[in-house]
Amino acid sequence: MDEFQLTQLIDQGEHARLEFKERPTQNLPAAISGFANAGGGRILLGVSDRGEIVGCQLNNSERTALSRAARDCDPSVAMDIIHIRGQNVFVLDVKQSHAKPVQCSQGYFVREHAETRKMRGKELQAMFRKNFPPVFENMICEKFVYPDDFSLEKFRTFAKMCRFSETSSAEDILLNLDLAKKARGG
Repeated sequence: MDEFQLTQLIDQGEHARLEFKERPTQNLPAAISGFANAGGGRILLGVSDRGEIVGCQLNNSERTALSRAARDCDPSVAMDIIHIRGQNVFVLDVKQSHAKPVQCSQGYFVREHAETRKMRGKELQAMFRKNFPPVFENMICEKFVYPDDFSLEKFRTFAKMCRFSETSSAEDILLNLDLAKKARGG
């Protein structure tokens, strides 16, 4: 990225994929998490909220801290750091995560419009469900009725193969293995 491209980027103003910061702040990990949970984006360090280039001086430990902020996310976030020397602006190019949701030390965030905000419980649950759907083998068949639909003979063969204690009931074994759950009121 050169100075001309930087100027064009700044002219767009802050939006869903672009944020301005005069310098790194404590909420930088939240911004990184927010972009990674959305479609990715760029954080311009050394640019005021009004879009004025103010420059940003970073020593080596501060540059390392920028990289660490992305690595310390869970899962870690891919981010390129580009230094525009003529303007002394740092472009943090945050990639969209393929393993969402991404969490930072401050929680789970998402980028919407021109702001980064903490995710609410229901939208966090939805993102988990979308990216980590339940495994079929772990799902309980709600239409199954115990003991009517249950073959004790087949279960005994299974229990013998697994070397389960013969003193445990079939019901207890199924419940302990999370292969069944008690119906309400049962």
